[in-house]
Amino acid sequence: MIARCITAALCLLSAGQATAGTVTGSLYYLERIALPPDAVLEVVVADVSLADAPAKTIGRTTMAPAGQAPIAFQVHYDDSAVQSSHRYAVRATIRVAGGLLYATTQNHPVLTGGGTANAGRLKLERAPESNAAPDRSVEGTYWKLKTLGDTAITFEGPGREPSVTLHSADHRAAGSGGCNTFTGSYNLKPPALTFASTAATRRACVHGMETESAYYAALALVRTFSVSGDVLTLSDESGKALATFVAVDF
Repeated sequence: MIARCITAALCLLSAGQATAGTVTGSLYYLERIALPPDAVLEVVVADVSLADAPAKTIGRTTMAPAGQAPIAFQVHYDDSAVQSSHRYAVRATIRVAGGLLYATTQNHPVLTGGGTANAGRLKLERAPESNAAPDRSVEGTYWKLKTLGDTAITFEGPGREPSVTLHSADHRAAGSGGCNTFTGSYNLKPPALTFASTAATRRACVHGMETESAYYAALALVRTFSVSGDVLTLSDESGKALATFVAVDF
């Protein structure tokens, strides 16, 4: 799904003055984690012909929010700027709060020299942790549910969105399944995390009951956790991701 573009690649000239071309493709990464809601994707098409000079950008698009992988993209450019003897490539980055989170690291030729306007599937590599957004604390953070297994969670209301907060003072976990609220205890010895003695209210809702049941079942299977920036991942004893969350500030 293509997210809303907030900046155009080029200021296209009026009809008759320039012909717009479009480079398409998609981006993916290997980690089974969701991107934060404030992640920003930038894709650039550049002239990389001169090894001893900076690449010249001929097209750029910025997508905010970036969405979730795989991310389809379109970059518009003025094809009158393209020369058959030059080489062009696509580069992409994902940033959070200005810090680099992911970037393409391979050369991805397009347009000339055997390349086409379809860049295909481009792999993003994780940036060094020193450049990534600081990791949130697993405790004391409001974590909004984003995925259960491979399924993205869309909250329809009218209750509270699926979430969890770990209160360190009394080792109490509290949150919502999307219909009912729940509370219980947890045991935390990083990276180990388990939930116990969880009790929930018993309302019946028109929407979200299946998701809520699956969410509660996933919490019972949690054995470890990891936090990357604003994203919390809960996993079972085999290391399989059960659910991901994004930190929300109020």
